[in-house]
Amino acid sequence: MKIFICAVAVTSIAFAVSQSAFADAEVGQGYFSVMGSYMDDDKDRNVEDAFNGGQIGAGYAINKNLNIEGFYSFATAKGADQELTGLGLDLQYVYRRAERFSPYLHAGIGYFRVDPAGAVPTSDGEMLSAGVGFLLNMFNSNVSLRGEWRHRME
Repeated sequence: MKIFICAVAVTSIAFAVSQSAFADAEVGQGYFSVMGSYMDDDKDRNVEDAFNGGQIGAGYAINKNLNIEGFYSFATAKGADQELTGLGLDLQYVYRRAERFSPYLHAGIGYFRVDPAGAVPTSDGEMLSAGVGFLLNMFNSNVSLRGEWRHRME
């Protein structure tokens, strides 16, 4: 239930702050996306919840349901003075691509790096991720508002 509440909250916040993404591609088209990010991390990592970075990506609409997308993410973890960067590849399953509102599921693989300030050593390695999102077609064009919830496993 907590995951569902977090997903709804993040999606609502993403909609409210209007993070635009040019990711409403037709089948056979490429696209790019630009998103802000909000981190909701656990207390064990001593990281505060905050808007703290973003993600840029480029993708391709393979067929009526599948997108493939490469991305670069970056953030500064508030409270723990850590720089977080990631590079990955997602596969997205888009429902109702031709509609104004198109939800999707995504799963991906990649590389994630945590670079803390001070004496703590840098950690890096492979990452898996999964989540849900939506595309909201804006102005009957190829510009969409995009909201996404992502769970990363390092």
